[in-house]
Amino acid sequence: MESPDEVVHHRQEVCRQCHTDLSAVPGRVVERRQVLDVPEICLLAQEHQIEAICCPSCHSTSLGGFPAAVSATVQDGPHLQALAVYLHQGQWLPTVRTCEVLAALCGCHISEATLLQWSGLAAERLAPTVERIADLIAASPLQHGDETGIRVYGMLPWLYVNCTPFLTHLAWHESRGRQAMDEIGIWPREA
Repeated sequence: MESPDEVVHHRQEVCRQCHTDLSAVPGRVVERRQVLDVPEICLLAQEHQIEAICCPSCHSTSLGGFPAAVSATVQDGPHLQALAVYLHQGQWLPTVRTCEVLAALCGCHISEATLLQWSGLAAERLAPTVERIADLIAASPLQHGDETGIRVYGMLPWLYVNCTPFLTHLAWHESRGRQAMDEIGIWPREA
């Protein structure tokens, strides 16, 4: 990499031959080696504190306020939630395994119910984007559609894929066929 994040210099402190102190003598780089690694993943505990300030003029006390996103005494942050949803929904890890991975990598312990709640919130936030993707695919003169069965908790729902070269829409339905395609509403869509 042209600009490494960290540079570690390795130099001799004393001359190997005469044992003269070299700590203040400038050196020159004669060889470089780079190690690419992932930084340690750990929880960052950010504490928010409200301060009370007494006005020196009128002696009334003014209190600060918590940001709207900090609504509980202890809560999980947006980056942890995003990682959890990505592992569960993007990488299709089962809920139990997602919770185990987060505990092993980050040292955080979340319940399966919490993970499912986060996934639901992410789906709500993404709904307008998913709807826009569906509209763009439906308007495309050429699209691909496919359906395949997937096993979920012993049931066999169907995964529907509609895509163009640039967009992909995934939806699941408990049944297969025309009724499911009509309810998903992408293909075919009436003009």
